[in-house]
Amino acid sequence: MKKENQSHRRTALICWCITFALTIYFRWAGNAFFTYLFGMLTVFFLVAASIFQSRIRKLDNAQSEAVDQKQKK
Repeated sequence: MKKENQSHRRTALICWCITFALTIYFRWAGNAFFTYLFGMLTVFFLVAASIFQSRIRKLDNAQSEAVDQKQKK
């Protein structure tokens, strides 16, 4: 599951980069609708990447606690 979360995070960050670039482009071109649309998508992909990062961190913490408990026994 950890690798799955990492690949989802990587995909979210790639999508974030693309939508951020499109947001900047449409802002420069003066198209307000697409600027807003891609701006919202940029925020969505950034939040998705941070959620996957927190899941990865929780899994790492749980695995390290399990290893610590096994070493104590």
